[in-house]
Amino acid sequence: MCGLLSEETSTVIANLRSAVSSPGVWEYSIVELDLPWSQQVRMLDAQTVDDYPGEADATRHARLSEDALVGLFGSSRLFGALTVAPEASTATGGGGRGELIAFSSVRSVGDGVIETDFTAVHRDHRRKGLAAALKAASVLAAWTDGHQEFRTGGSRRNEGIRAVNRRLGYVETERWITLRDPNVAVAD
Repeated sequence: MCGLLSEETSTVIANLRSAVSSPGVWEYSIVELDLPWSQQVRMLDAQTVDDYPGEADATRHARLSEDALVGLFGSSRLFGALTVAPEASTATGGGGRGELIAFSSVRSVGDGVIETDFTAVHRDHRRKGLAAALKAASVLAAWTDGHQEFRTGGSRRNEGIRAVNRRLGYVETERWITLRDPNVAVAD
């Protein structure tokens, strides 16, 4: 688990804004998702759910069922990255919408704390800064709403998301310990 605001707040906020507007993200539109996006979220989740490294429930989630999806939209805020035609890009002043290719889900866990549930990026769009942009967009939105503490996780096997977390300003504050049956084989 990691906590944010490891540096001066203004530096962290500048890093977050930079992540949302980085060159790799320019060809996408970063938006807050509402319920009409639920089926695209479900399809993208189905395409990426098996890509999460680690075997612990803390770093993986079950494929989103219809009920889980309704619950997710009812209890969380979701931010997505959409493909857009260059002429419709928000970077060029357009407001175009396209296919959902990444999303991140965050929720309040009490006492003003916001926690990232999970972030998914379609395989064809990885390594462009989208996970960082979505996590940053969600933190900026919650910070604007008055939240001051932000948490996220990540399997030790997922160095990519751990690097994203560090770049955004998260610091490791605790580690998970997993108890499992030594007689059950676990895939790496």
